[in-house]
Amino acid sequence: MQHRFFTLFTLLVISFAVLTACEKEPKKLIARKWKFSYAESMKALPADQRKKIEALPAEAQKRQREMMERLTFEFKADGSFTTSTGQANTQPETGTWSLTADGKALIMKTGVLGMEQLINIDELTEQRMILNPQVGMKLKMAFIPVNP
Repeated sequence: MQHRFFTLFTLLVISFAVLTACEKEPKKLIARKWKFSYAESMKALPADQRKKIEALPAEAQKRQREMMERLTFEFKADGSFTTSTGQANTQPETGTWSLTADGKALIMKTGVLGMEQLINIDELTEQRMILNPQVGMKLKMAFIPVNP
């Protein structure tokens, strides 16, 4: 009887430890500096959206790629973030971030008014993060770590 109790207790402790580690994993993966990846974003897009972008004139695609690849997000472990367009005439934007309870979406508050935006996380690994805003343009945005 004691052996069964000990085994059950051990399994319960291990299960709790695994669940706790899994809950923290997305936040740890996000907390770093990310840069937009045009190539990874194109791979993540549905075929119809990718075809529309590929149909643009080469010069327009080049300008779009250059502009987007300057975009960075730095998510800090304290729940703050900074985003930059990489352009000399613009100031970085700051705000706060958190995860939804299920860890499948970012909640980002930006600006003086503290406007909140919910952004789905379609993929999150150490090598890539794919974000899918729930409002506005339905465009998947892929980011790669600045310092992997």
